[in-house]
Amino acid sequence: MRLLLRSLMAVMLFLQVAGSHADTPRFVTGIEYQEIIPAQQTRAPQGKIEVVELFWYGCPHCYRLEPELEKWLKSKPENIFYYRMPAQFNKHWEIHAAAYYTAESLGLEDKMHMDFFKEIHDKRNRLENVDQLAAFFLRYGVSRDKFLKVFNSFAVRSRQAHAKGMGQRYGARSVPTIVINGKFRTNETMAGSKKDMFAVIEELVAAEARAQQAKPAAAKSQ
Repeated sequence: MRLLLRSLMAVMLFLQVAGSHADTPRFVTGIEYQEIIPAQQTRAPQGKIEVVELFWYGCPHCYRLEPELEKWLKSKPENIFYYRMPAQFNKHWEIHAAAYYTAESLGLEDKMHMDFFKEIHDKRNRLENVDQLAAFFLRYGVSRDKFLKVFNSFAVRSRQAHAKGMGQRYGARSVPTIVINGKFRTNETMAGSKKDMFAVIEELVAAEARAQQAKPAAAKSQ
């Protein structure tokens, strides 16, 4: 009986220690990720944590990361609200941002996204002017007139302007950059590897989810 009690106590102690280690952050702010000050508003629905991918189609690092992102998205935590946002660090990048939001407005962004990267990096077609973009969209059944109408629309320009402003407020200086819940940013260089970058994202998402859950409980106790 005494031996059984000792065994049970040992198991309980192990579980307590394991639990405390599980709650200990693996990654450190300022090293594997940076804090965004002030924190930015998100558009994630209630109960979800926003994760934003800042990218540029002309960036080879973004192109190499994209297949890994696609794999991760298939197994990511269910509480992640993920979307892409084209970065616009200079005028040359803005036309690609407009092209992305044109594809999004036409419901073609998922179909065209990787093809856009491949056209630039594999086929060496820079897609850097309206004529090249119109010809590219034509492959997906979008006439030149239709493309130009959407490309120059108020809706596309508004989304583009919003994305440009958010990129500045996030304080991002390079792409690809991942922004978590409007509060933190990370990338492969900071994290040390692609694998660790995804681990950083998931750790911060879990911490943000715990913080969200704690707010209603704290409010009830007051």
